[in-house]
Amino acid sequence: TPDAARPDVYALSGVRGLDLLDSGSAEAAQKQAPQLAEGEHLRRAAIYTFNRDFAGARLHYLAIVERYAQSPNVPDALFQIGRGYAQDTQFDEAVKYFQRIVTQFPDNPNAREALSSLASAYLRGKRSNEAVSAFKQLLERYPNAPNPERYYLNLIDALREAGRDGEALEWAQRTRDKFKGQTAALALFAQARIHLSQSSWEAALADLDALKDEPDTGGMRAAGGTTPAEIAFLRAYIFEQMGRTEEAVNIYLSLPDGRNEYYGGRATRRLRALMNDARAKSIIQSRLEALRADAQQALQAGQAERARVSAQNALRLTEDANATAQLLDIARRAYASLPAYNRLPSFRLLPVGRQEVITSASRDTALASSHQALADELLFLGLYDEGAPELAVAENAFGNSNAKVETKPAANDEPDKAVEPQRPAEPQRPPAQLAPAALSSDAAYTLAVIFKRGDNADHAIRFAEPLWKKIPADYLLELAPRELVELLYPAPYAASLRAYAPPRAVDPRFVLAIMRQESRFRADAKSVSAARGLLQFIPTTSNRIAAQLGLQNFQQDDLYNPRIAVLFGSEYMGNLFKLFPEMPQAVAASYNGGEDNLARWVGRARSNDPDRYVIEIGYTQSKDYVFKVLPNYWTYQKLYNEQLQAR
Repeated sequence: TPDAARPDVYALSGVRGLDLLDSGSAEAAQKQAPQLAEGEHLRRAAIYTFNRDFAGARLHYLAIVERYAQSPNVPDALFQIGRGYAQDTQFDEAVKYFQRIVTQFPDNPNAREALSSLASAYLRGKRSNEAVSAFKQLLERYPNAPNPERYYLNLIDALREAGRDGEALEWAQRTRDKFKGQTAALALFAQARIHLSQSSWEAALADLDALKDEPDTGGMRAAGGTTPAEIAFLRAYIFEQMGRTEEAVNIYLSLPDGRNEYYGGRATRRLRALMNDARAKSIIQSRLEALRADAQQALQAGQAERARVSAQNALRLTEDANATAQLLDIARRAYASLPAYNRLPSFRLLPVGRQEVITSASRDTALASSHQALADELLFLGLYDEGAPELAVAENAFGNSNAKVETKPAANDEPDKAVEPQRPAEPQRPPAQLAPAALSSDAAYTLAVIFKRGDNADHAIRFAEPLWKKIPADYLLELAPRELVELLYPAPYAASLRAYAPPRAVDPRFVLAIMRQESRFRADAKSVSAARGLLQFIPTTSNRIAAQLGLQNFQQDDLYNPRIAVLFGSEYMGNLFKLFPEMPQAVAASYNGGEDNLARWVGRARSNDPDRYVIEIGYTQSKDYVFKVLPNYWTYQKLYNEQLQAR
């Protein structure tokens, strides 16, 4: 193992083999851990745990509890058993072990964490009132514990899930009185969410008005935190519900829309909905005409920035083709005078591959063994997946003339009705990294395009992202060279996506949005938590999906095959869309944070409206994941139709 703190899949295979040898049979190995020294049980349990094989770890931790009852490691072993059950969403089982620590080892250093985990297991297991009692017990037992504010905030959430809004509001106020700074702001935001879930618009607006003046609202650093963009959007949303349309429109337009801008994108969608609202239509039309006139006047006056802002805001208020074309032309002309919007470089696509057709048998067709000769022939035949790596090595694009060509497992992007894994002969290794600095800009661009054509989209996006980071987020993609846009938002594995996603009622573009976020299209990606492939499946989930698909010989490394990854992702997302119909934000959050958690957060909101339930997402990572995946999805919808053909 290169890093002993991160025992990889080979360590996992080794420890499974050792357990089999020491137990004498597979049946015995699955029933209990073999007789070992305590330290060896701990070592093997840690390897299982790191690779998320909690059932395997459990046998060794149980052996410590049962065979070494006097060991000081028993409380921690019990805790790890409970944690493993919780990770596998077996919350009733988790409760037993956390409760055992709290009862039998109240003075152990694990006791406080066990009581906190007990409360969390109750909450996730939909035993809300018991969770409330456990959180209150935490506050009573450990009044001087580090970071006690989390217990207060968790108690507010537990009371809400128990349907005890009145008490939740009381505890929110108590938390604000007890703590200052960020914690008080988080409690105020919790209070605002309660009022929003009750559709108490005036009260929610008062909370948000107070919140926007807070210096630290947690942002994406703190669970239950919020951002200025979210606060502004929610205020506009409330104005809209209260019929104060002009105020809502003003705030929505103040939130810039663009790639990676979640609330700007949501604001545009709310504006588009208002266009079809009979009561708001005249307000929208009036604002559109005013913005269009201002954009034209500003352009004529040489005020490019004002022209740009007005044109881009006007575009958010119309879907008329003629008006859109006129406004895009104004924005294009404004961009030409704005350095920040005029930084996209231009590239020339260089000719690659053999250019002439061989027509004479007299020509020596024996191929030289050089990478350049191989690249010429492969690219001539349109075999970009094999030709692009050869060309990269020939041009020393990997920064090492002796670099070995790395290709991912063959995509074989012609899906069969019955899919069985096609395994690579050798273990996966990280792909060689492109070194564009060693190439001319046109050569680096050409390589990125060729890699994209061969479904090696990870190289394409690696080329494009540094370029686009220099461009404002609200740059209109319609005004950029199409190839540069597609390098940033490639659509690989189209045949597999079309074959597997639509039959499961999943938009292929949504799968691409998840894939882009999970792996940046690296087919051989593997995380430190043993998540594999394009869509980063952990073993527990992939095993469940394999059983659902009826794949008898599935192994975890099969997920490095792009076709298998797309199949599994489509199946899993299809399951999630059944739980959360027409709720892509919920599906994205579930993909990251678990469907049981998402169901709880939607329940708190008492609404399927994403503008009500996204604010309830309790994990900062999952909320941020939604903020990244949905803009990906909206961009893919703009660039490609449902068959992944360019619009």
